[in-house]
Order: sequence, then C-alpha cells, then structure tokens
Amino acid sequence: MLNQRGSSGFRKIFIIILMMTGMNTLYSQTPEHFMLVFLTKSKDHILVEDSHEIENEHLRTISRLADQGFLVNAGPFEGGGEILLLNTKSREETELLLSNDPAIRQGFFTTEILGWTLRYGGICDPQVPYEMTTYSFVRYTPANQIASYKTNVDLDMKAGHLKYIEKLMLTGKVVVEGFFAGNDGGIIIYQKDQLDELISQDPAILEGYMKIETKTIWLNKGSFCEK
Repeated sequence: MLNQRGSSGFRKIFIIILMMTGMNTLYSQTPEHFMLVFLTKSKDHILVEDSHEIENEHLRTISRLADQGFLVNAGPFEGGGEILLLNTKSREETELLLSNDPAIRQGFFTTEILGWTLRYGGICDPQVPYEMTTYSFVRYTPANQIASYKTNVDLDMKAGHLKYIEKLMLTGKVVVEGFFAGNDGGIIIYQKDQLDELISQDPAILEGYMKIETKTIWLNKGSFCEK
C-alpha cells in the first residue's frame, strides 16, 4: 500500500523492482543525464475511486518500467511521496511513459519532472543481498526563480555554492550529487544525518540565494556506488 511508505513490506516491493533493472555500472567521470520524477499525493487523492487497485497498478507500472530498462532507481520518502530516476531522453518521453500509470492519470499523484545531470557519484547495480536503507535527501532551489543566477551577484553566489558542494564531497559522506537543467537547483544525497549542520552553512543558503528541503529517503543500498 502506498500509504505505508515506511513499512518493511513496501520497501521489499522496491527491492524486487530494483532487482529487475539490470543496469550496467555507470560512472560520473562523463556526466550522465537522467529524468528525475517527484511523485506527491494530490490533495484530492482520497476522492479517487478504487484507490487500492490504483495503488497496485502504480506498482505494476514501476515494475514494467524496470523490466523495460527505463527505471534506474526509485524510493519512497518518509512521510509520503517518492522519486523515480528514469533513463529517458526528454520530458515528453517521460510523460508518455508515465501516462500509462492510473495513479497519475486519475490524479492520485501529482508529478514534477526535471532533467538531472549526475555530477558526483555513480549509478551501480545494487549490492547483493539487496537491502533498503535510509539516506538524507536535500533539494536545492534558487530562492529567486526570476533572477535564476543571471546577475553578477547571483553568479558569484552560484560559484560559491558549487565550491561549497566540492567541500562537502571531501567529507566522504556524500553518496551522489547532481543538478537540474535550467538553473533550477539540484539534489545531494548523503549518509543519514551526517552532514545536516554543514549543509545549512552553505553561503548561498545563509545569504538567502538558495533554499533547501531536506527529507529522509529509502533507497537500495549500493545503487549509487557508495561503499
């Protein structure tokens, strides 16, 4: 059930799905581009008829995406919602694939689709035995969407932010990091609770040029090539 995001049963479902991906190891020496899909329960999800069957169809859709080689990684957030990392080339292709999901088509989920470039870390076959574990998931978003780093001050803040991200990499706690297309921010995933204080000290955040959203996410251990 999708309303039991933290349950061991739901995590086992994601393990089974990810076992099906069969992805070859990818490394970020050459940037890899993916589509990242945020799925959030809509405000009207409780009004959707046959929600139990829709939830099951959603899981079957994820399984098909894995079987077809489109699904790279997936995981639920604690508190609700999930992400899908897809090996697709465009928003249009991604939307077409997701249009077969009744949970999206009937408004159970709202979607946000973003092009994402891997800058640090990698995509690997999950470790065996398969194990879901928790990570800290941080999403960076420009506080001033209109400026979007177009002024000299914004460009300086972006440079400072990137330099600070490099500093975080040196801690050895970061699992994976990448940025969204169009200067729309990015994400960083790190070992649970290990960098919370350092993340908040990013000069771009302290100066109000970027905002962050931090969540706990369940992902298959080793799927980002972490040791």
